[in-house]
Amino acid sequence: MTIAINVEELRERPHLFVPHLDGVETVETVEVLQAHYERAVLKLTNSADGSDLVAHAVGGTTQSIVDEVVNYRLGPGQLGLIHGDAQPGHFFVDDGCVQAIDLADWTVGDIAFDLAVLTLDETNRLDELLLAFDSADRKSIAVRVGLYSMLRLATEIRWFDEHDFDPTQLLDRLGSMTSNGRQPR
Repeated sequence: MTIAINVEELRERPHLFVPHLDGVETVETVEVLQAHYERAVLKLTNSADGSDLVAHAVGGTTQSIVDEVVNYRLGPGQLGLIHGDAQPGHFFVDDGCVQAIDLADWTVGDIAFDLAVLTLDETNRLDELLLAFDSADRKSIAVRVGLYSMLRLATEIRWFDEHDFDPTQLLDRLGSMTSNGRQPR
């Protein structure tokens, strides 16, 4: 399958292609950063606000977030069986036992990923969860949780877009996490 984009129309009406650019009148340059049979990643630039429009909204690429995570060394006990989609709604307590549902993404991985998904909407709860780990490991885990949170938001943005939901709020949230120079935890 081939998808063709009218570049002139993209330049003149960028909001038709990228909804969160509503109010941006024109795009001066369109650069293809990556393309394959399903989608292309474009860099849109406009000199009126002096920055990359999409890069400003997203604040980085998924690959750069993954690269950051790879730089952190896992300590003992930080690799284990993870849920893979540890949203609070996927766990419940039944007769004093914690039960999990939606087990399609169970795998062996970095436990910080599950902590990131679990606390994505309640970041203030992370400190309580970190108490379960050695004090020497807490900072490394907290940093990885922050990076995985950004990665999770990036994948949610993709899912929203692929399923015709508006990802604007997620784009803004990811952009604020990355463009403000905010280091995760």
